[in-house]
This record gives sequence, structure tokens and C-alpha cells, in this order.
Amino acid sequence: KHPCIQVIDLEHNLIGDNGGIALAELLRRNQNLKQIVLSYNRIGAKGIVALAEQIRYHGNLQDVRFVSNHFGDEGAQAMGKALETNQSLTNLDLRRNMISDIGADVIAKALEKNQTLTHLNLSGNRIENSRFLPLAVKTNGILQSLNLSGLKLTAKFMSELSDSIGKNERLRELDISYSSVTGLSAVEILNQLLDHPNLLKLNLSRNQIGDITVKVLRDIFAQNSRIQSIDLEGNSFTSEGIIEIINGAQESKCLQYLNLKCNPGSRDCQEAHLQSKSNFILI
Repeated sequence: KHPCIQVIDLEHNLIGDNGGIALAELLRRNQNLKQIVLSYNRIGAKGIVALAEQIRYHGNLQDVRFVSNHFGDEGAQAMGKALETNQSLTNLDLRRNMISDIGADVIAKALEKNQTLTHLNLSGNRIENSRFLPLAVKTNGILQSLNLSGLKLTAKFMSELSDSIGKNERLRELDISYSSVTGLSAVEILNQLLDHPNLLKLNLSRNQIGDITVKVLRDIFAQNSRIQSIDLEGNSFTSEGIIEIINGAQESKCLQYLNLKCNPGSRDCQEAHLQSKSNFILI
């Protein structure tokens, strides 16, 4: 039973479904496990279903990382059912597993019941317009970090997510980089930051955001007393927009990191950056 083992890390071992099933039995026998890392192991739906069944009733497991196993919606649905019952898990990383809106909706519904999960990573999947994920963000009072990077999110989803962020005062970190976010959608998200009491870190890098967001960014710098990090790398800001952002950022009392690298106007703003003497701004 190995009662002293609290961490299992078998990343990059290609254990497959059979390995996943074997580890599920280990989970059943060892209730002292706190972390299990099975990323990059080609575990399919069959293996994840077996693991999820044991995670469902495990009383001490806190951290589960199943990155890049490609188990799809069937595996995601099994993990969703596990979340409905499990009351110990705080971190769940399901990056790059070919999960679509179908699987995401099951996980989202589970979040309405789950009262322990604080960190959820669904980046790099096939989620575009999940119906229930924004609702879960709105109603779940525990979630603190949500990563939706690398998705092709629709404008409808972004609008609903923006509204949910305004309702969830516990959220501290949001990553929607590489997710086809437009300027208008970014404005909706940023408007929720004006008086959000706890959001500390926002990643909007590598999207389609430009100068349309400059005004609300300056308002955030002037009004928000919590935000510490905003990443806008690789968007569409002009030199004029970047200079305005730099000037506004200097008004912030709490900002510690602002990334404006790799925008069309970045190269033309080096002098303005030097004059600002703002070490926390990257151009």
C-alpha cells in the first residue's frame, strides 16, 4: 500500500491506458496521495475513466495534472463526475486533451457543486463556445485561477465570460492568451477590472487587441488598486497607443508587470519607455 507515498510523478513515460488503470488501483489503495502527475503519457479515455473513478472518492488528493494525454470528451466527462463528489482537489490541469465544448460543459456543471477547486487549466483544447463554463465562473465562489489560453473563443462566449468575471470576486488570475480575442471583447473583459476586488493577473497576449482598449486600460491604472500584472504582448497596439498606456501605467499604485512587447508600435516607443523610467514595463 506504500502509505508514505504522497506524490507520484510519471510525466513523459507513455504508460498508456493500461498504466492508467494500474495507477487507479494504486489510488484506491493509497488514500495518502496528495499529487499525481501523469502528463504526456498517451492515456486515453479508458485509462482516465478508471483514474477519475478513484479520484472521485479520494479524500486527500489535492493536485492532478493530466496534460497532453488526448483523452477527449469521454475523459473530460469522467473528470467532471469526479469533481462533483471529490472534496479535496484544489488544482486540476487538463491542458491539450482534445476537450470540446461537450466535455467542458460537464466540467463546468461540476464546478457548480465543487467547493474546493481553486485552479483550473483547460488551455490548448477545442473549446470555443461552452454554454456552462461562463455560468460556472459566475456561480462558483471558490475558483481563483482559470486558464483558457490557446482556444478559439467566440465573441458570444467572451461576452458571457466578461459578465461572469464581474460577478466572481474570488478570481485572482485569468489567462486568455492565444485565444482569438478581439478588441471589443477585450474591452468587455477590461471593464470588469475597473472595480474588481481581487483580480491580480490578466494575460491577454497574442490576440487581436489594439488601441480601442487604451482608454479602459488607463482607467484601470487610475482606479484599480489590486491589479499587479497585465500581459499584452503580441497584439496590435500602435506607437501612439503604447505611449498612452505607458503614461497611464505610471499612475498605478500596484502594477508590477506590464508586457507590451512584439506590438506593431513597440519599436517606436523605446525612447518614451526610457523616459518613463518604469522598470516594470516591457517594450
